[in-house]
Amino acid sequence: MPTTENEVRSRKATANRVLSVFKAILNVAFADGKVDDDTAWRKVKPFKNVDEPNIRFLTETEANRLINACPSDLRQLVKGALFTGARFGELARLKVANVKVDMPSILISESKSGKPRHVPLNHEGLDFFRSLILGKNGGDFVFLKNDDTSWRKNHHRRQLAEACKNANISPPVKFHELRHTYASLLAQAGADLLSISKLLGHADTRITSRHYAHLTDKTLSNAVNNLLPGFGHVPNSKLSVIR
Repeated sequence: MPTTENEVRSRKATANRVLSVFKAILNVAFADGKVDDDTAWRKVKPFKNVDEPNIRFLTETEANRLINACPSDLRQLVKGALFTGARFGELARLKVANVKVDMPSILISESKSGKPRHVPLNHEGLDFFRSLILGKNGGDFVFLKNDDTSWRKNHHRRQLAEACKNANISPPVKFHELRHTYASLLAQAGADLLSISKLLGHADTRITSRHYAHLTDKTLSNAVNNLLPGFGHVPNSKLSVIR
């Protein structure tokens, strides 16, 4: 059963998508004369205002507080997620050979979509990953726990919750919300949705748009300021507003 408001919203949004498909099937049956009346399903209305997900993400200040509050092994994972937008499992499986310092980028060879993707790194991200792979072999994992064992599912949860508490981050974030933070900060800085979609490995921009379109106001402003012509208008510097 859902335990949070956002989980309830997510369940209702899923029900709406199922209802949409089901109605389409029934409408075909009605059009083909297999049923005599379509009144029954026309009266069924979808849940309202549930399609927009409530995305939780950190500000840059919160992200830095969280990094400082993490134990050293978890700190590396958190920074890896913030530099790449990669999922926990993608980082846990990342091998040294897939850190491409000459490009610079990391290769996510096993992703949720089944398609590999290259994620470029900024200067700080490159230096971070270069320091992690120093002295390691190509087949070694990039991220290891402090006892030199590999990260497994849910190994990070208790530590991350404790770090959020120590960093005074409320409500606390789950690891996947570091991925949202990566994308949200890019959107607010002016990155377009297509670029964000490719960086996250989404199949198309519809998922990206649902999550981050409301954060791209700066992109819209930049498009107007940089791309729209002036239509021959010459500003009159002698005019002033009378208040």
